Amino acid sequence: MKKDRSMALFAVLLSALLAGCAGQQEVSGDAALQANDAEAPDAETLQEIRLNAEQVALQRPPQDSDVVCERIAPTGSHIPQRRCVTRAALREETEQAQEWLRSDGTRGGITEVR
Repeated sequence: MKKDRSMALFAVLLSALLAGCAGQQEVSGDAALQANDAEAPDAETLQEIRLNAEQVALQRPPQDSDVVCERIAPTGSHIPQRRCVTRAALREETEQAQEWLRSDGTRGGITEVR
């Protein structure tokens, strides 16, 4: 009796699972663009977008005075903090850390403890 109930329940759950999976269709990005040709940009539009992006990138190269922000989780904590430094300070810090690692801790060094 109990075995019949569990088999019936299993059959109902299996059929519900199969029905749910059969209703979902996965469409790749290319297929979605081909299906909606009205929304897909043409080659000329894509070329114009590329040119605009290149012009914006070439207008102003990154400066040493630019501020770069990152989210870091300090050692011993899972709570990320926002840290903002200039590109020059970040480059200097990176060079000092690499020098310290290359020399096995005998030359260079970390100047600040965080």
